[in-house]
Amino acid sequence: MKVSWYSWEKPSPWKYLLIAGNLTLREQKAELDLTRLLHSPEAWRFRDLWENRELSWDEVRALTVRPNNFRLIGIAKK
Repeated sequence: MKVSWYSWEKPSPWKYLLIAGNLTLREQKAELDLTRLLHSPEAWRFRDLWENRELSWDEVRALTVRPNNFRLIGIAKK
């Protein structure tokens, strides 16, 4: 599992972008610990940008990525 983290200083709909890529042949958990980066995860909103759907904090914590696939997660203040 490879994870990239991006942020923008200029106005954007998303303060951060998280990309989780799974280069293996089996589904894997991303096993993210964003509490150190976001401090209060419940104060943020999350959106799967590829599927265009909101995610709860619990869904982000339990994020899985299908084999040979990736997830794009937009993160913004509520």
